[in-house]
Amino acid sequence: MAKVNFKQFTFKSVLLKQLFIAIAVAFAISLPLTTIPAFFVLKHTINSDIENIEKVSYESINEHISTGWQPYNIDKVYQRVREKMPGAALFLQKAPQFLDPETDDVVDPSTPTTATFERLIEDVQKNERIIVETNVLNSTINAAIPIKFQSQCLVCHSQEVKTGEVYAGALAGTMVLQVPMSINQISATSIIIFFLIFLLIFIVVATIITNKLVQTNLLVPLSGLNERVKRLRLSSHEQHIDWERTPQKMIEIDQIDESISTHIHIIRGIYDKLDALVVTEHETGL
Repeated sequence: MAKVNFKQFTFKSVLLKQLFIAIAVAFAISLPLTTIPAFFVLKHTINSDIENIEKVSYESINEHISTGWQPYNIDKVYQRVREKMPGAALFLQKAPQFLDPETDDVVDPSTPTTATFERLIEDVQKNERIIVETNVLNSTINAAIPIKFQSQCLVCHSQEVKTGEVYAGALAGTMVLQVPMSINQISATSIIIFFLIFLLIFIVVATIITNKLVQTNLLVPLSGLNERVKRLRLSSHEQHIDWERTPQKMIEIDQIDESISTHIHIIRGIYDKLDALVVTEHETGL
């Protein structure tokens, strides 16, 4: 038996290994090719939603709150925002120095949404800047918009202006919103198309990888064995049989090579006996 200096494997083991490799590589290629564009689409959608929230919020505040923090104006803000952003939950609350808990609305943190509103209001009161939080899992955007005194508002607060309590840019209150992401409006058809693209890329890559691995580990060794068999000549003019045992990595192919080598060895023995018989006949004159 020829000495084997490399690891051998069965067809079943190499096939399973190749399938796992093909699946892993196909997944590693197809996943980024589909998720990276999806990520940028999601990012663009979220940024567009945030821009729309800021635009609608400031338009509503500037149009209605500029004439006073009155129930009628507050209702107009709510109406305007809900027309532009259906499904939005929102709340307006005055800054602490202007807030009268007995007459003014104060957020009640009794639900997850209102608890978030209270936290965002506190953050705005500390930092006096817009705060936006996105929750992809819940497909919602939480935003807190600071409402500040404009220069045209100062004439209505002359007493507070004198004391320095009110000035242009001072915090007057906060508007908080929870708005569903527009990504929720993606149709089932779009999701199916996205999945089909992923599946198509996965199948193409897996097929290419599997074909290459099968070609390298199975078809090429079989082709080499076939070429060696084709070179065999067993005619009466060619007494020598050109064949050498060549170990193969795949056990099944190696067994075929070994079987052919065994039969060639037997045939060589028959040729040797026939040659000896012919020589004996010539020597004895038979």
